[in-house]
Amino acid sequence: MTPKRLISFLLAAIMVLALWPSAVLADDLVPYLDENGAEQSVSRSVLTVIGEGQVPPALSGGWYLLTGTVTVDRTLPVTGQAHLILEDGSMLDVRGENNKAGVQVTSGAGLTLYAQSEGEDMGRLSALGGVDGAGIGGGKSQAAGNITINGGSIRAEGKGTFTFGGGAGIGGGRVGNGGQTVINGGQVTAIGGLYGAGIGGGDTGSGGIIIINGGQVTAVGGGEAHNGGGAGIGGGWLRPGGNITINGGDVDAEGGEYAAGIGGGTEADGGVIAIHGGTITARGKDGLYKEAGAGIGGGGEGGGGSLLITGGQVRAQGGGEAPGAGPGAEGEAGTVRIEPAEGLRIQLRASNTSGSPDFEQTVTYPAAYSYSGGYSFFEL
Repeated sequence: MTPKRLISFLLAAIMVLALWPSAVLADDLVPYLDENGAEQSVSRSVLTVIGEGQVPPALSGGWYLLTGTVTVDRTLPVTGQAHLILEDGSMLDVRGENNKAGVQVTSGAGLTLYAQSEGEDMGRLSALGGVDGAGIGGGKSQAAGNITINGGSIRAEGKGTFTFGGGAGIGGGRVGNGGQTVINGGQVTAIGGLYGAGIGGGDTGSGGIIIINGGQVTAVGGGEAHNGGGAGIGGGWLRPGGNITINGGDVDAEGGEYAAGIGGGTEADGGVIAIHGGTITARGKDGLYKEAGAGIGGGGEGGGGSLLITGGQVRAQGGGEAPGAGPGAEGEAGTVRIEPAEGLRIQLRASNTSGSPDFEQTVTYPAAYSYSGGYSFFEL
């Protein structure tokens, strides 16, 4: 081989070797959607795979990848700061043990869920709590930790008994507060066990911190006619709504008996609620024996708390004689403040039926309007 040909051969080999690591790395990256819906990736080498016959005793922290269809007939505890990617087409079905959550995330621990796409093929997680446990969150007498949902099809259901009540769909177990729940995307269905909130506190647990930035969210509080129930989003039976912020998404919330759709459980105050965007439908619930809950605000005899609306499309219907936005049917009036964001105009309609409005008010930035509630139907 001549020197000239040898040099050409060596240069070609160097170019191939320079490209080789990039190709290997590209093949070794696992994609996921972050909190903004943007595609990111993580090296497969740092992932622990959860698959059929490959379920760790606990998610102790770090990154995990769900593949295939996996059924876990025990509680799956999260003991550290865990990140779980739901691979497209995958399914994880968890059924918790008594006194424990399905996926147990208690105070000090954190779970972040990711999908790889937003279509019908996105990964799924179904979590059913054991008796007294949340679907995702705390077990009996346990507050939830930090739960963040960035994507995926998520169904979480608390469980209880008629004698003792139960946990939230996402949040605290029986006698457990809600911790911090953040939903940025995905399709989320949360159903409270008896007296538990859909998202928030379990039976006699307050709502904690709840932030919804996006996604499709359906939350239903658990309850029964004799004693009452938990809010769709907010407090469990007899407990306030906590601190609830909705910045976006499509949200549908329905309270259990005598509880608010968004806010307090039966006889409890609404807490601090702020709506800055999204499409929100909230329904309080009536029953046979006690006072009804507001659409947004207090449950039963609970006060309205504080509601601030700066944007979004909001439709709220109180149960029975309770207002759409404000206190429960026999609660002390709170404050509903309409304060449009810059450049926005908000049209408020309220009535004692869902028909022609008895009250209308247009609020245009920078003006603001405070409203104390009293109408059963509230829309803007």
